[in-house]
Amino acid sequence: MPDIERYTGIGCPRLHLRLYSHRDEGSWTGRASDDYSFSTILSGAAQRWFASLEASRRRTWDDLAQEFLRQFSFNTVVDVSRRELEALRQRAEESVSSFISR
Repeated sequence: MPDIERYTGIGCPRLHLRLYSHRDEGSWTGRASDDYSFSTILSGAAQRWFASLEASRRRTWDDLAQEFLRQFSFNTVVDVSRRELEALRQRAEESVSSFISR
């Protein structure tokens, strides 16, 4: 496997999946050997997340990729213009955390 920088939970999760999938996507079986292989590109919070992920939620490569993106998608860069930011308003009955994450 080519050297892939370990994913810590910071940075673009799509990039890490893309780098890993070029090598392993077609051979993912959901067995312990696959778990070990994927865990070698993780560290820190990402590795702890993976270790706690139920096996039933990573049976296929698509399952794992979906769960990985769901967990770490907050790190995806979104281009927003100044005009869009100025127009952004918190909705009535919307929590601060919901407002900030939208």
